[in-house]
Amino acid sequence: MAKSKFFGKLVIAVVVALIGLVGVFYAKPGVIINNIIDPKGSMTDKDVGASEKDDSKEKPDSTVEDSVVSSVIAPKPENIVESEPVMNDTLPNESALSEPESNQSESSEPVFEAGMIAFTLKGVSLSGQTLKFEFIVNNNDVDRRLTLTSARIIDSDGVAFSTSEISLAKTSAYQFDLPKDVPVQMEVLFERLNKDIEGVSFLEIKGSVYGQRRQKIEITMRNLNVD
Repeated sequence: MAKSKFFGKLVIAVVVALIGLVGVFYAKPGVIINNIIDPKGSMTDKDVGASEKDDSKEKPDSTVEDSVVSSVIAPKPENIVESEPVMNDTLPNESALSEPESNQSESSEPVFEAGMIAFTLKGVSLSGQTLKFEFIVNNNDVDRRLTLTSARIIDSDGVAFSTSEISLAKTSAYQFDLPKDVPVQMEVLFERLNKDIEGVSFLEIKGSVYGQRRQKIEITMRNLNVD
């Protein structure tokens, strides 16, 4: 019984060996050797081409020629100095500033306000020994009466003089009814002055304004030039 089992196994081993020899005989020698040396070599040319295409899809060529890179990235220009932004120190509108200057030159004449009345000095002139002060009087309130009671000056030599005449609106009167916002001329005269007088150190004019109530006024100006 043991011998029969042994012979059965031996027969099976012989049959398997014969089948293997038949496979070796009919197989291509090159394929067997290539499979032994390089397992990938057993792939056919068609399979190799397909695998290369798949590899090209999965791993795209990321290398770019130097000429292409240089054409995309432009070189930094030379001889260009990067300067910081300069703050503009000039004023936004110079013409807007010129207007107040012109207005100031126009209003450079001395102006004195008293009791809502503006006294603008137009000039000081000497004719012989008579010194004349010319004013423009403008009432900025309701219609009222202006009365001037006295006037005096002190010249550049320190000599005092009292007025010889005051006229309002060329009427040779010390008082006048002033309409609102209507300029009126006023003159104050001083006699017997030195012909070589250079200026007036001090001018004083006193008076009153009569409206709803009586209000005293006093006009003082200093360091006036004589034309």
